[in-house]
Amino acid sequence: MTLYLPLADLVDLDAERVRLQKELENVEKLIQNIEKKLANEQFVSKAPPQVVQSERDRLSEYQASYRTFQERLAAL
Repeated sequence: MTLYLPLADLVDLDAERVRLQKELENVEKLIQNIEKKLANEQFVSKAPPQVVQSERDRLSEYQASYRTFQERLAAL
C-alpha cells in the first residue's frame, strides 16, 4: 500500500532530492556487485543453487527499489 500525504511545507525538497540521489547511488552499486557475481561462471557453477537463487532474488529486490527511488525522485 502506498500512502501520500501533503508534506510540502514540512519537508525540505532539496534535502530529500539529495537523500534520494544517494540512495539511488547506493542501490546501483549493490546491483552492480550482484550482477558481477552472477556473471562469474565460477560462482554460479560452484555455489549451491539456493545461494545463486538468493543472489538473484536480492538483485530483483534491489532493482525494484531502484525503480521506486527513481519514481520518487522524478515526482519531486
